Amino acid sequence: MTPKYDLKQMRSLVHAGDLGKIWFSAPSRSVYEVIRVFKETDNPKNYEEAIDFILRGLLALTEEDFVKVSPQWDNEFADVYGLEFENLPWFVKFILKGEELEEISFHPPKEEMKTVSGNVIPPEEKKDG
Repeated sequence: MTPKYDLKQMRSLVHAGDLGKIWFSAPSRSVYEVIRVFKETDNPKNYEEAIDFILRGLLALTEEDFVKVSPQWDNEFADVYGLEFENLPWFVKFILKGEELEEISFHPPKEEMKTVSGNVIPPEEKKDG
């Protein structure tokens, strides 16, 4: 199984820094999940810092982090990656359309993920309470 989209193209869009061409499918899920994860740490993140964290996480992806191509809607497909970034597990999904990076999902995994390289990305640990 191979990714549908080229990581080099995705990286070039992130490096270009044009946030008008980078679209989150659900900012409340991606950005606010990053804020939630870091809320009780020594390094809490605000909205802008969470976006920066996500973009740095996207840049850290390698071919070895690939998990699967996931059907979306209207014959769209997204690449799914599992990533351990800054010592935490992350579910990452995106679509490239022309010169735009779309449908970014970036949040803790809800279930275990296995990358093509055999790396197992654990689900988010639930805290008691």
